[in-house]
Amino acid sequence: YKCIYTEDYLKRKIKTRPERSELIRMHILKETSAEPSLQAKQLQLKRARLADDLNDKISHRPGPMELIHKNILPVHSSIKQAIIGKIASLESIHHFHPSAISWLEQCFDWIFFFFLSDPLLFYAFIQVWALNIPLHLLQHLTSFLRA
Repeated sequence: YKCIYTEDYLKRKIKTRPERSELIRMHILKETSAEPSLQAKQLQLKRARLADDLNDKISHRPGPMELIHKNILPVHSSIKQAIIGKIASLESIHHFHPSAISWLEQCFDWIFFFFLSDPLLFYAFIQVWALNIPLHLLQHLTSFLRA
């Protein structure tokens, strides 16, 4: 009896199943002209293409300095002026190279973040840019900015 019931149930379901167009409209099936055996590869290719496009767009997005320059990313002017003022006063004390001061002024938001988060990280960052600020000077600069 159970086998007959299951057989009737399946026959009814097959008769009332939705058409392919209805399944596509309900987003159960994907609309494609590819053969069913190739649909999985087609979906993989589509996802890979989307990932490549996204990576390309991410690589061309503007950085924080450009966003600040265009007034898209707000930075409080008092923070900017405080850092630029302290850097200028340190220039007169420690005789930084003018190009280093110009670079520091342009990157005030990153400098502020690095000073407050981790002075050694900031020192490593400066070394990468070949400004060669000695560690003892960085420590003095950090304590000066935090005062």
